[in-house]
Amino acid sequence: GNAYSNLRPSTGKIVTRLASAYGNFTYSYDDRYQFEASANADASSQFGQNNRITPHWSIGASWNLHNERFFKENKILNQLRIRGSYGIAGSQYFQSYLGKTNYNYYTDRQYIQGVGGFGTRGIGLGAFLTAFANDSLRAPETKKANIGLDAVLLQNRLAIRIDVYRNNTKNLVLPTASPTSTGFSNFTYYNNLGGVQNEGIEFDLNYSIIQNAKKGINWSIRVNGIHNQDRITAISGYIGELNNANDAMSTDQTKPQPKYVIDHSFTTIWAVQSLGIDPATGKEKFLTPNGTETFTWDAAYKVGAGNLSPDWLGSFGTAVTIKNISAGIYFNYQFGGQYYNQTLADKLENADLTYNVDSRAASNRWTQPGDNALYKKLSVNGLSTSPTYSTTRFIEDNDFINCSAISINYSLSQGIAQKIKAKNIKLGLMANNVFRTGTMKAERGIYYPYQRMYSFSVTAGF
Repeated sequence: GNAYSNLRPSTGKIVTRLASAYGNFTYSYDDRYQFEASANADASSQFGQNNRITPHWSIGASWNLHNERFFKENKILNQLRIRGSYGIAGSQYFQSYLGKTNYNYYTDRQYIQGVGGFGTRGIGLGAFLTAFANDSLRAPETKKANIGLDAVLLQNRLAIRIDVYRNNTKNLVLPTASPTSTGFSNFTYYNNLGGVQNEGIEFDLNYSIIQNAKKGINWSIRVNGIHNQDRITAISGYIGELNNANDAMSTDQTKPQPKYVIDHSFTTIWAVQSLGIDPATGKEKFLTPNGTETFTWDAAYKVGAGNLSPDWLGSFGTAVTIKNISAGIYFNYQFGGQYYNQTLADKLENADLTYNVDSRAASNRWTQPGDNALYKKLSVNGLSTSPTYSTTRFIEDNDFINCSAISINYSLSQGIAQKIKAKNIKLGLMANNVFRTGTMKAERGIYYPYQRMYSFSVTAGF
């Protein structure tokens, strides 16, 4: 009965409308040349009234070189295909109401007026502006260019797929702070202001080591990976204000705060350049942008000192089948990425010693003048007396290989299956996140349950 004590129930409804037209053209000649073109147009209520219709298009072509007359059959190269594509794709992942001016009501009060000296009466609700329309708002769009190669080699044992791409996204919908002269406090107006570029290479290799259908033996391995680099190409003034807010001391500076800077990655790690622990004083020494040394930490000294996105990430594994037994082991990996070891910051230098701390707190710390230590002197309440703010000292390489799955399956003979009138019976055992090896020691299970999991299954068909 007290669910709405001193409160009023409220509701909201957002309606969007979309109309689309699409066309596609495909042409193939002699199983050698292929060409494809597509186009579409979207009309959406999300767009500003000056850009109600947004067209997009793409083209692609491929060439099967192995079907050309000059291609001679050989035992090394069996198939070779080159392909490429270019096009413009759109996105509607932004708030639906930005192209319309919207008002909301003050439901907790009414305007009143006197009634001939006999009292007052309510005459209606007040309204306030919640969104100011941008009539020129358009959907973000991405120009995508791709060149790829498909090859089959070694008597159809090795399959290779390689793609090189570049994606340029512009017209990202971002807020821009309204001047106080508009009369709207903390009011934001959205416009097409942001941009980002992604470029990289992907590959996939699949090799059959053994292919023996007569003996029922197959053994294959697979490796894939991707290298991607992103770069911010445009930002709004609002993002600049957000950067300033993230650098303010009112924000938690004991961990790296995001910062969005043109020509840098979205996943750049921003921290003050550390020169290590001063042996004489036990204090951390920093490097300022002008090259001088200081014991004072200042957010203005932050540099892009690492990147959460690795140079390479992917997976690899192998699977083998011997008659009615099959097994596989699979890994995922990443190399070339960095990570801010927050475990060291929170459970060592900023640790409250009345609670759990990292075991490394017992070694490599400064205790007296002359010590060459990795970590500062500990105090009973490190965070409140001598906090360690984001520093390059805790940025570490985050290379790892993780055994993501191991599986084994056994198919019972048909004779056993027929005894219970089944077509087939399969027993399976699966283990996930079996083990991991990497360059960094940090807690992983505080906010996400990284856990080993084992399962057993019985599958039967009738």
